Amino acid sequence: MTSLRNAAQALPIRVLIAGSTLSILVATLAVGPIHPANSGHDRLLAAVTDSPVQPPALETPIAVPERLAIVGRVVDAKGQPIPGARLYPGNLPSREDSPPAMLATTGADGRFQFTIARADFAASRSIGMGKPGPLVAAFADGYGPAWSDELKIGDPDGLILRLPPDDVPVTGRLIDLEGQPVAGVTVGVLELAATPEGELSPWLKDVAAGLTDYKAFNHLARPMEADLTRMIRPATTGPDGRFRLTGLGRERLASLLIQGPKTATRVLNVMTRPGKSASVRFRFPGPKKFPTYLCIIHTANFVDLVAPSRSVEGVVRDRDTGLPLPGVGVRNVVAIGNLYPDILYPWTDWPGAFIRTKTDEQGRYRLDGLPIREKVILRADPADGQPYHPGSREFAISPSAGAAPIDFALTPGVLVRGRVTDQATGAPVSAWIEYYPTIANKQVDRSPEMAYAEPRPTDQDGRYAVVAFPGPGLITAKARGDRFLRADEVARGKPGKNSPMFPNMNNSISISQFHTFDTINPAAITDNITCNLSLTASPEPLITILDPDGQPVAGALASGLPHGDLVRQGWWQSRAKARFSVTGLTDRSFRVVLFQHLSRRLAGSLVVNDSEPGPLVVQLHPWGTVSGRLVDSDGRPRPGVMLSYKESPNVQSSTSLPPHDTMTDRNGRFSFTGLVPGQLYVLKIAAPDGTGPRVGEMEYLEPGEAIALGDVRELLKP
Repeated sequence: MTSLRNAAQALPIRVLIAGSTLSILVATLAVGPIHPANSGHDRLLAAVTDSPVQPPALETPIAVPERLAIVGRVVDAKGQPIPGARLYPGNLPSREDSPPAMLATTGADGRFQFTIARADFAASRSIGMGKPGPLVAAFADGYGPAWSDELKIGDPDGLILRLPPDDVPVTGRLIDLEGQPVAGVTVGVLELAATPEGELSPWLKDVAAGLTDYKAFNHLARPMEADLTRMIRPATTGPDGRFRLTGLGRERLASLLIQGPKTATRVLNVMTRPGKSASVRFRFPGPKKFPTYLCIIHTANFVDLVAPSRSVEGVVRDRDTGLPLPGVGVRNVVAIGNLYPDILYPWTDWPGAFIRTKTDEQGRYRLDGLPIREKVILRADPADGQPYHPGSREFAISPSAGAAPIDFALTPGVLVRGRVTDQATGAPVSAWIEYYPTIANKQVDRSPEMAYAEPRPTDQDGRYAVVAFPGPGLITAKARGDRFLRADEVARGKPGKNSPMFPNMNNSISISQFHTFDTINPAAITDNITCNLSLTASPEPLITILDPDGQPVAGALASGLPHGDLVRQGWWQSRAKARFSVTGLTDRSFRVVLFQHLSRRLAGSLVVNDSEPGPLVVQLHPWGTVSGRLVDSDGRPRPGVMLSYKESPNVQSSTSLPPHDTMTDRNGRFSFTGLVPGQLYVLKIAAPDGTGPRVGEMEYLEPGEAIALGDVRELLKP
């Protein structure tokens, strides 16, 4: 084992043979610049040399399946199988107003199997600030749910979903400002979170020690979001204001959505455990008038207030003709200055998602659940294909009988339609589309009731529709994923050249913010504008994978690649043949790709330059293992602590591959396997965002090295 402080300088190379002295590149250059650089990525790779190993001739491409098989087991807290558990997908394309369809049920042995369409997997999206990528969740009577975003595609053992017992219901009582019970209020689960350890005590300890803002919630595992939590049956308060909510499972953190016919919609946060409540301190950025705020986390039995509400109703019309507009979405908007007194984890636009409606055929709408306050903002968004700019109204809601009247007059615009495709193949591309008027456009309406347009997604065929002003403007496309070059990279052609002329946008946007653009200049709102956009794919060099004897080896898996690579050609090729393609390369970045062959316990790494044409070669060697014992400052063992042993932060690792996070046993002992020779690793307290505190030095291993760290003290700071 070699620590970073003892590592010798190494030259960057094109092929990294895991375990050789040359493989120290990743460890030595990851922490300090040897050459001038603009970013941490640039510091890792300054040049490449030719590979002494020549890859074998390419073979016929492997057919990529249209559906991906997902297998696994559902067990209880003791590891016993749960028959009849129901499996549901999350974070996949679906109708917002309908729950996800059940995928499968478990057999007597707790096992399940189903498939997900590859196209749906690639198009998975995220609600709020959650990570992209699909989820799978299991529900069973008498248990809380379990969920995972590591689907372990191609793993014959699959994923294990461990359901906690549902023996801690949430029982609460809601009262009004006068202390009277409020009946008929619905209490539903908006989000559900858990800690990596499966119990909240370590998280509560960190919060009590001063962990603040969203850093506190980042220490939790990825939450189950609203598309899946709707499977948990909501509760309703009775005449005494009491309710009983089940189906969450013990040791969970839940965000509850409170909705009633005459009450302001709000969110409460609770823990499914007894004891004392907790609070997380938030410090709002900006002027001093925004105070520090405490987000209260109730215990499973609590009493809280609900505030009164006043409905808003009105008509949405064409500003020029006065004609009513049907199908327009009207929703609440949260912004600095009209923040609600409740903070939801993670930061999501829950008022916009749950305080919303659509206009009827006469353009009329009614919106319930708004709070009585001095500043409320509503937004009106035209339906797809309607040639109108969005509208905004800011007003105060005061206590009064009857609904508050708020009308909208939307400004007509130019409807721009088009399609986004791959320039090389003509295939549709999933992207976000935005319109911007140039600084020279004198026909832009700056009315205070005009809302800024939000990005619009393309459909499955790559088609889109946005609304523009007459006069010069810009249509931009930002592709999902990492397979395309940015517009400035395409324009330069080669590194070092200046960017091309770009429309004067008054520094509001940059050419580097999207993948392609085109200019438009409609004369009037009656014009029909078509603006098709094409994207340039980034290089995808092919890597041939060799075993320690220099022979091609199939079945290796790779990390350092985006989530969406599971649906691409290269991943399937690597399963059946000894090759893999690398995506996401641009003229100002590189990739450190880690390879592991699980059955043969081999591992290796490769640094791929942004301009590398390929083909490339990586050689695998026996992976390393590390073990030790975690102790406190007094040398006493620390049982039940979740630890991670991760690579350099410059590597995009995959939690589906070793080394997996592990919990110390009752004697504080831990072990990690699957370590890539020559890679930089550091022992940390586990946190999903990688911000956990360090508890050891940064080290790298030789091929096949088994290291005993001995006692590791929980003292060092990040």
